[in-house]
This record gives sequence, C-alpha cells and structure tokens, in this order.
Amino acid sequence: MKYIYVVTFKESGEKIYYTSIDALYTAHRREYLGVSKSRIGRVIPQKFRYENRLVVIEKHPVYNKSDVLKRENMGQ
Repeated sequence: MKYIYVVTFKESGEKIYYTSIDALYTAHRREYLGVSKSRIGRVIPQKFRYENRLVVIEKHPVYNKSDVLKRENMGQ
C-alpha cells in the first residue's frame, strides 16, 4: 500500500502533499516545520498524525493523490 503525507501549515492554512518524508524534508527545513525528520519517522508510522504549533502532518493510505482530495471534499 502507498501512503501520502499531507502537511497543513497552521498559519496560512496551506496544504501540501508529499509522497515521502524525505521529499517533505527536502522541500522544507526542520526549523520551518518545528520537528526533526527522525522524530516524524518514529511518530508518523504509529499514529498517522503529528501536530505541533506550526504544522499538522498526516499520513494517508492511498492509491492516488486524488483519493485524499475526494476524502477532503466529502468532509471525512
């Protein structure tokens, strides 16, 4: 099964989709996210969600990115 990581920035409300934690940390610095890559690697597989004062990072099982978009539009 594939997973997609949805990052929501609390200040702006912007949502960005990533296919891996590595892609997420390539695009953003640790200071910008407020959490280290190793911590996300430990927390996300167990809880499927991480939240701090700057961001919310969620892991969704999907086949396509559109699966996440459909779920959001349905209010789930």
